[in-house]
Amino acid sequence: MGIVDNLLLHRLLETNEEFRWCKSTKGCGAGQLVCNYKDLLGYYTCHACGQMLCFRHSIEWHKGFTCDEFEAERARNDDLASDVTVLAFTKKCPNEACGTPIMKHEGCDVMTCCRFGSHTCAESKDTCDHGGRNYCGQRFCWSCLGKIDLDKKTNGFIRHCKPSCKYYSLN
Repeated sequence: MGIVDNLLLHRLLETNEEFRWCKSTKGCGAGQLVCNYKDLLGYYTCHACGQMLCFRHSIEWHKGFTCDEFEAERARNDDLASDVTVLAFTKKCPNEACGTPIMKHEGCDVMTCCRFGSHTCAESKDTCDHGGRNYCGQRFCWSCLGKIDLDKKTNGFIRHCKPSCKYYSLN
C-alpha cells in the first residue's frame, strides 16, 4: 500500500467513533477498534504495547479514578488540568536523556526536539539553539517516536519507524 493510500486509510479510520490511536507516552502509535467501548469500565488495553488507555479522554488510564471522578478532580485541581492538557496534546522527546514535552502545531510528522517543540522538516535540518539554550535536537517521527537521522550525502531523512507506524514503509 502506498503512502497516500495509507494516509487516506488512517483518515477514514479516525471517522469511526470506535477507533482509537494508542496515546501511550512510549510512542506506540498503533490503532485499534474498541468495539465494546460502551461496556468498558472506561479503559481498554492497547493490543500492540499493552498500555491501559482511557477511551473517553484519549490519554493513558487515570488509575484510581473513574472517568467522572477524574473530571471532577481535574475541575478542582488546576495543576491536574494543566497536566492532562499537556499529556493530551504533547509527546515526550524520545531521547531518554531529554524527555522534553513537544507539541506539533502543523506540518509533516518529522519533528526535532527544541524549546518551542514546533519545528517540522522544512525548518529542522540545522541545529536548534533558541536564545542560547540548547535542546537535544533529536529528530523523530511524530507518529511513532522512531528516530530519524539526516543523510549527509543526500540531505534526506533516514527513518527508523516502528512496524506499526504509517511511515514504516519509508524506512
